[in-house]
Amino acid sequence: MTTAIAERKGGAESALALRRSPEEQDLIRAEICRGATDSEIRMFLYKCQSLGVNPLRGQAHLVAMSEKDGDNWVSKKAFIMGVEGFAARAAQHADFLGCEAFAV
Repeated sequence: MTTAIAERKGGAESALALRRSPEEQDLIRAEICRGATDSEIRMFLYKCQSLGVNPLRGQAHLVAMSEKDGDNWVSKKAFIMGVEGFAARAAQHADFLGCEAFAV
């Protein structure tokens, strides 16, 4: 199975479709979504696809966090957009004129 890449206006690369090669699936599971369940990984990929970001390019991350639920701590996963993801999203907008630096 190969990776299908969605194209947007202007031909810019956007979100990767949910179909992935076995190598990419293993890489995502081991490096980007370490310790995540299949449903958490699927939800992460849906979010990436809907936002037009590519997790294999460091544009989005799935981060484990702990949250207090009453007297217990519960492990949860959070979708985090990387700097590269914000840049990719900005580049998709017709009014984006570019930038000289991302540092402030």
